[in-house]
Amino acid sequence: MKALRIGLPVLLMLVLLAGCSAGKAQNVDAAQAADTLKSSLTFQDELSEATPEVRNRTYGISGEDVVAGKLYLSSGATAEEVAVFQARDEAAAERLLAAMQERVEAQKLAFEDYAPAEMPKLNNAVVERSGNVVALCIAEDNVAAQKMVKELIG
Repeated sequence: MKALRIGLPVLLMLVLLAGCSAGKAQNVDAAQAADTLKSSLTFQDELSEATPEVRNRTYGISGEDVVAGKLYLSSGATAEEVAVFQARDEAAAERLLAAMQERVEAQKLAFEDYAPAEMPKLNNAVVERSGNVVALCIAEDNVAAQKMVKELIG
């Protein structure tokens, strides 16, 4: 009985601590976060929502890695872009993060001669991961984008 009196509170405390350490990213609505970034930041170009097929092709990813989220692409005249994805697990989140980083590097190569004025946006692209949520935001005001991404995904 004494072991139960000591063990039960310890078990309860561990459960509560585990719940608190799960982090904000576990409760993020990735699609809503992408919508908020798109509507709250200023973009020079009109961003359009991409289909899952376009998302997968653009990032070279498997749709199985993405549980939820959205990708907004520019018309191609600018490098502006917003993507927030909820990955199915930690390994998928790492793959998605790597794909976002590769996307930024590919866009740098594409825009350096085509539209060099876009390079500051690409050089300061926001690419973040919190838990299983990954985000990319390429915008003129990268400071505002960084702050908003941190607020939205943790």
